[in-house]
Amino acid sequence: MTFDRELLAFFVPLMSVVVFHIVEHIVRQGRAGPHVKTSILVIGAMNMGLSLALSTFLLLPFVMFLAPYQVFSFAQWDVPVWVSFIAALLFLDFAGYISHRLHHTIPILWRLHRLHHSDREVDAMTTLLHHPLEYVSSFGLSIFVAVLFDVPLIVLSVTALLTGLHGGFSHVRTPLPEKLNAWLSRFIVTPNYHHLHHSLDMRLGNSNFAVLLPIWDYLGGTASAPQKQPQYGIAEPQSPPTTGVVSYLGNPLR
Repeated sequence: MTFDRELLAFFVPLMSVVVFHIVEHIVRQGRAGPHVKTSILVIGAMNMGLSLALSTFLLLPFVMFLAPYQVFSFAQWDVPVWVSFIAALLFLDFAGYISHRLHHTIPILWRLHRLHHSDREVDAMTTLLHHPLEYVSSFGLSIFVAVLFDVPLIVLSVTALLTGLHGGFSHVRTPLPEKLNAWLSRFIVTPNYHHLHHSLDMRLGNSNFAVLLPIWDYLGGTASAPQKQPQYGIAEPQSPPTTGVVSYLGNPLR
């Protein structure tokens, strides 16, 4: 649990967004409107600053508070190291799936998460559009799980790396060819798979919660088969009235 992991958790997604944003422009499917891009980048920068603040001032006290309540230790599990590593990696991805479902199910958490769903032009930059308070809630849940199950630091770092690299990919506007997606989406969340989760139709929006591995959706009964590109966004009363930073930050109060 170090400063480095939190920096990794921000800079890797940022690099992923930049790479896939360039890809979108190469195929002429990038987001229009510099104002919207600027607002999203400002929100992303705020989350970076918040990440550093949480790591500096709250991480250690939070860990110390939770440590006595540990229920299992992946780090000290009496199995081969590679077994513990893979099991902990799968466990964290499953925890990410549960956290995502909670942010859709619990009203106060949905108020924080819905900004991410308000984007009507889902593309690589959508990866950065998360309300700072959602960042706090996700941070708290992830540390809670990591400490209670004593997840090794290396697994936390690898998970941050993988989810960061994957973030831009799963939101990229350009869908994969159908045949490639039909094969790949069995093993990993693809853009075709994840874009349904951003559908204005919440019957689809409340599905495909998986972060990396779609198996959790299949096991949890929350998988929706990839279809044609949906209409994006959320219902008007819940969506920010403008695409400005102030409107984004005030969205949970609507």
